[in-house]
Amino acid sequence: MLTSEEEERLVAGLPLGEEAGWLRLLYGCKAKKYGKLASLGPQLAALEAAPPVLGEHAMGRTEAAGKGKGRGGKKKAPPPAAGWGLKGNHDVVIARAEWHYQRGEFGQSHECTAAVLRADPFHLACLPVHLASSVELRKQNDLFLLAHQVSEQ
Repeated sequence: MLTSEEEERLVAGLPLGEEAGWLRLLYGCKAKKYGKLASLGPQLAALEAAPPVLGEHAMGRTEAAGKGKGRGGKKKAPPPAAGWGLKGNHDVVIARAEWHYQRGEFGQSHECTAAVLRADPFHLACLPVHLASSVELRKQNDLFLLAHQVSEQ
């Protein structure tokens, strides 16, 4: 098992380019959360935010006519993304549920995990935080039904 600092160094040392920034954010959110809860909110928001849409209004008329090429025929790089558009991604939703759980927001954590389990009833990465938040919220009936569903499969 790695310590929190070792996990941070591992994620920071991954050879990921700018186009894979979402992966670095997701790994950072899935790592140990002790001592860095304040920084996880903006990271999750960046993963969930919709990316900017490029159109004629974002590019100048000459660039739109030149199919994304600026003066001199050189292709212009797109502006940095404001978000990655992963709002409904189960891994991102589970990371948000874990973040809520660590902050003591058990109701919000349970809402996140319940949404994932409605779409995929046996999502293994979701079950631990769902069970923990259900225990904290004293949802004995839900725990009983889930135990029977899991044992039947």
